[in-house]
Amino acid sequence: MANRISTFWLPCIGMALWPAVAVANAGTPLMWARGIHLFIGNLAIGIGEGCLLAILFKKRAAPCIGVMIAANYFLGLDRRALLTPKLSDSLGLAFNIGDVPRLGTAGKSGWTFRSGFWAFEGLNGENAKDGRRLHLSLETPFLEWYIRNATQLPGDQVVFQLGRDQICILDPDAKKIALLARGWGPIVAIRDN
Repeated sequence: MANRISTFWLPCIGMALWPAVAVANAGTPLMWARGIHLFIGNLAIGIGEGCLLAILFKKRAAPCIGVMIAANYFLGLDRRALLTPKLSDSLGLAFNIGDVPRLGTAGKSGWTFRSGFWAFEGLNGENAKDGRRLHLSLETPFLEWYIRNATQLPGDQVVFQLGRDQICILDPDAKKIALLARGWGPIVAIRDN
């Protein structure tokens, strides 16, 4: 009996202790749970709002539901979008991603930056002169900080919103980040002297 147990369990233990590949940055399905929740949640909210509009204004339900589902998916990315007078202005705040605009003249070190839509894309920088690269992001199953509203300053520093309420500045040459203020949607300007 003892011989049978050892012939079964020893190879199992050996296989469990001998991994073919060990990767620490693989991510988990929990990271996508929020996205799935938002997809299904926005659908349900859109259906409920559409039905309510159809009842209140005595309109057909299908068009109302369709419009509200679209509004929840496309305008739901930024809660302020429905509160601003111009749709184009609100979409500018909600979708401030891609190439980071440069304020004033170009810096001497040659940095260019790009911000991503998802938290794991974060802020990417590349120095055309010496080939250095920089990537800044944070996404875990329990915490994620999106990078929004980035502006590159003349000295190659970048001011951006990190997470919901942190206005930060990045110095790519020193590889340092500092918290400037609490708030959202930073507006950066150069004073004319």
